[in-house]
Amino acid sequence: MRDFFGINIKSYLNRPNEIRELLADYLNVGSLGIILGSGASNGFELPTWHELVKDLVVEADLNLKIRKNESSAVLKEHVEEISTKLSSKYLDTVYECLYKKAAFDFSTANKDLLIAISALCTGSNRGSVKTVFTYNFDSVLEWYLGIIGLKVSVYQPSNMLDRFCDVETIHFHGYLPHSSLNHDRTDFIVFSKSEFEEKEWKRKPLERKRASFFLNKLFLSIGVSLDTLDGDVRPRLKQLMGEDYRDLKRNSPFGIAIIGVKKMSGDEATKYESKINRLMDSGVIPVFLEFSQIPKYLFSIVQKALQV
Repeated sequence: MRDFFGINIKSYLNRPNEIRELLADYLNVGSLGIILGSGASNGFELPTWHELVKDLVVEADLNLKIRKNESSAVLKEHVEEISTKLSSKYLDTVYECLYKKAAFDFSTANKDLLIAISALCTGSNRGSVKTVFTYNFDSVLEWYLGIIGLKVSVYQPSNMLDRFCDVETIHFHGYLPHSSLNHDRTDFIVFSKSEFEEKEWKRKPLERKRASFFLNKLFLSIGVSLDTLDGDVRPRLKQLMGEDYRDLKRNSPFGIAIIGVKKMSGDEATKYESKINRLMDSGVIPVFLEFSQIPKYLFSIVQKALQV
């Protein structure tokens, strides 16, 4: 794939220093974007996906057993039952369970990752991130960027006009903002099995937005699982490389994926070999880092961009 991407993608595997230089170059010229998964909200007492589904089962008064390591496929099926049972109260109940323990407290929250992400988004002569795609429903990122003085615009499919802002956020699976923010929520979320399969029509404007993002930016994914990258991001990139844009030359990767692990073992590339190979064939370079090192790595990208 050298001709399409302009570089030997696979030569960057397990080379975080070279990847940092690449990211700094794109940040410096304003061509870096972020795809955000779970993790940025950690420290604000928001539930994990597993915990959220367990809470919803209780609220819906369903007799469902959820195992500790339940698969995402099974959780989606449970949410299917929950959404059917709750009917018109579904979104309101998800909101209540999402924020019932939330601690929007600047002084006590563990916000290292949010600070590092915001450093990438803060404008300066070395460039900044202007667009953040997120798979999360919550508004922790918007809240925090507002706290540090950045104007945030949340993209809404019902109002697609560009608005002046420092950072635009796009919630690909729907948006349930906290009541402390004056933001409109979407009339849907993508959470249950049928929502993943049947809500494509609601996401067509978002898909067009995402395609433009992939074509015009180098993305840095943070907190996005290998399964999501392989199952959701990669097919869209392959489509862009195929019939839709067969005559184009990318001349750069599509993105860099930071994959967090509890402790580096050195065999990550072997352990996840098949998924990694598929991602690299689609122009995504994975870099494995311990969770505790991710904020430091993001700050180092900002520092490196100052030297470009």
